[in-house]
Amino acid sequence: ISEENRNKGYGTKIMTILCDIADSYKVDIELRAKGEKLQKWYKKFDFVVDSEGHMMRKFQDWESRH
Repeated sequence: ISEENRNKGYGTKIMTILCDIADSYKVDIELRAKGEKLQKWYKKFDFVVDSEGHMMRKFQDWESRH
């Protein structure tokens, strides 16, 4: 998200949709986040840091979320 569009909820909306899609297909998401602030933001979406420093989100059962 570009700087002028940060803190407007766009990233949260995009990540929510992405997580919903991943959950519906039972797909995990792995990414690399630079910096503690960004890692903290991803943790809001149930990402955890693995032993190699990557962030991972295991898919969640669609029926139990909705």
